[in-house]
Amino acid sequence: MYPEAYHIKQKIFLKKFWSFHLLFYRSRIQSLILEFLQLLVLLKRWSLLRSSEDWRSLNCKISDQLLLMMSQVFMQELMCQGLRRPWIRLWNKVLFSLMDLGQLMPLPLLMDGVQSLSLTLVLMQTFQESLIAAGAGISLVDSVVAASKVKQDPPIGFALIRPPGHHAVPKGPMGFCVFGNVAIAARYAQRVHGLKRVLIIDFDVHHGNGTNDAFYDDPDIFFLSTHQDGSYPGTGKIDQIGNGNGEGATLNLPLPAGSGDMAMRTVFDEVILPCAQRFQPDIILASAGYDGHVLDPLASLQFTTGTYYMLAANIKQLAKDLCRGRCVFFLEGGYNLDSLSYSVADSFRAFLGEPSLAPEFDNPSILYEEPSTKIKQAVQRVKFLHSL
Repeated sequence: MYPEAYHIKQKIFLKKFWSFHLLFYRSRIQSLILEFLQLLVLLKRWSLLRSSEDWRSLNCKISDQLLLMMSQVFMQELMCQGLRRPWIRLWNKVLFSLMDLGQLMPLPLLMDGVQSLSLTLVLMQTFQESLIAAGAGISLVDSVVAASKVKQDPPIGFALIRPPGHHAVPKGPMGFCVFGNVAIAARYAQRVHGLKRVLIIDFDVHHGNGTNDAFYDDPDIFFLSTHQDGSYPGTGKIDQIGNGNGEGATLNLPLPAGSGDMAMRTVFDEVILPCAQRFQPDIILASAGYDGHVLDPLASLQFTTGTYYMLAANIKQLAKDLCRGRCVFFLEGGYNLDSLSYSVADSFRAFLGEPSLAPEFDNPSILYEEPSTKIKQAVQRVKFLHSL
C-alpha cells in the first residue's frame, strides 16, 4: 500500500473514531442536562407545593413531614423514568438536610433500585396509628359479614384510614404504607369468617405491589389492579398473572397516561365485571385510591369525581349480585385535598343510592382526548391473557 493511501485511510478512521466519540459524549451530555432539568422541575414543584395556601394553613411541623414524603414520591417517579443515581444521591442530601431528626424517622433508607424505593417517613406514633388502620379494616369485615346475615342489602364498609397499605411489603414499609391493610383483611375474612374466595379490586393510580405479592400464588384471592403504566413503583406489568396454583388469579392492567372516564368504564364492563362473575367471590375488598383524578399532582390520568361515583356504584352492585352485598373499601392514595374529598363523598352517595354531585365539581374543559388506541390495545391484551 502506498504511504499516501495509508495516511488517507488513517485520517478517515480517525475522523470516524472522533465523530463517534463526539456523538457519544454529546448524547451523554444531553442526557445529563435533561436529568438536571428533571431535577429542577422536581425542585420547582416542591417549592410551589411548600408555598401553597394548603401547607401554610396547617402551620405545624406535620406539613413539613408530609411535604418530605411527597417530595420523595416525586423523586421515585423520576427514578422510574430513568433518573440516574448521582441525582438521587444529591436529592437525598437535600432531603435529609431538611429533616428534624428529633421528630422524623426514616424507614428504611434504601435507594438501590426501583424495587427498593421504600423510604417511608414516620412519626413516633405511626406504628400505633398503623395498627389502628389495619384494625379498622378487620372491624369493618366483621360488621359487613354480620349485616349480610340479616339484610339482603347490607351497607358497604369504607375504611377512611391513614396510613394506606397496598405498597407495604413483608420486609417493611414502602410508599407511605406500613401494614397491608387490604391483605390483612382478606386473610382475616378467610380464616375467621370462612369466606374462601376474596376479590380485591385496586383502582389506585399506583400499582399495589404489596397486595400483588402477598397473594401471587394463591388461587383463592383474585387481585385485580388498574394503574398508570410506568408509575411508581414500576411493578404491575400486564404479563404478571400469578404463579403456580395462583396463575391467572392476578390481573394487572397498566393504563396509558391520559386515560380517563371512558377508559375506566370500558375496563369495568370488559374486564372487572367478567372476571368477578367468573371468580364468584364471597367478599369484595377495594383498594380505593383517588390519585388517578385529573387534579391529582402525582399522576397523569384523567379520572373525574364522576368516574369514582361510577366505580363505587358498580362495585356495590357487583357485591350485591355475587356475594350478598359483602364489600369493604379501603382508602389508599389521594394527594389533592379537594378532588379527594369530593370524590370520596360522591362514593358515599353512590353507596347510599343518591345522585352524584360530580357536575358541581368536575370541570370538563380541562380534560383532553384520551389515548383510545392504546387503551383498546391494553384491554384486548389483558382479555387475551385471561381468556375473557
